[in-house]
Amino acid sequence: MATISFRVSEEEKKIISEYSKKNNITVSEFLLSSVLSKIEDEEDYILGEQRMLDSDNKPNGSIRELAEKYGIDYDSL
Repeated sequence: MATISFRVSEEEKKIISEYSKKNNITVSEFLLSSVLSKIEDEEDYILGEQRMLDSDNKPNGSIRELAEKYGIDYDSL
């Protein structure tokens, strides 16, 4: 397993440590989860942006129309 280190102020270390302790996770677990979540969010954003700008991406209609298309009673939602 690889190790990555970075510098934080004493105040930042305190905040991170207290958060981790309060949530019963290690600092490593917290930081890894946060970093991976950030990466996933940015990848999702980029993918969504690409889909919106794709000229081959056809509009699907309103939510009501999609519900009807797939046999869902929209009014019962």
